[in-house]
Amino acid sequence: MVFKIIKGLEDVDSNKLFTMSDNACHDHSLKLCKQHFKLNVRKFFYSADIINAWNDLQESVIQCQSVSKFKRKLG
Repeated sequence: MVFKIIKGLEDVDSNKLFTMSDNACHDHSLKLCKQHFKLNVRKFFYSADIINAWNDLQESVIQCQSVSKFKRKLG
């Protein structure tokens, strides 16, 4: 779902869920910034929980142009 949101394939404003990292040169170009929250409600929300997994992906997986290619590279 993150792939679809970031690539604009879903009608969801990615800026409301994710913040792009300024220091993305080390891992991949679409690295997300993990924010710190005081309330548990936001700490365990989907967008906060998935960021570590997304940031651990390789550049070749992130740069796929379709969902089917993305899924193949993950597998």
